[in-house]
Amino acid sequence: KTLVGVAPHLRSNYRSATSARNTRLPSTPSRCFELLGFDVLIDDTLNPVLMEVNHSPSFEVDTRLDQEIKARAIRDAIHALGLSVDQREKMLHRQRVAAKRRLYS
Repeated sequence: KTLVGVAPHLRSNYRSATSARNTRLPSTPSRCFELLGFDVLIDDTLNPVLMEVNHSPSFEVDTRLDQEIKARAIRDAIHALGLSVDQREKMLHRQRVAAKRRLYS
């Protein structure tokens, strides 16, 4: 239910990102996503209460716990996208080739 109110905004961002990407690198599939930050308070009876949702959560870390939680969130997002180191290297190579092609044409 939390995302229903922002769904149009997220959809617009997704369409903007994928249409711009497809015109630059048509052979590269889009993997656009947004990582939202949910601030949840756990009360004294262990009931969760949603305080706010951050559209652009901070990944700055102040404590070791912050580091662990935020690193896992990023790792899980990358895993959910199905990315691997090999795919990253292939994508970087395609980007370099495309950049050289633009430079010399």
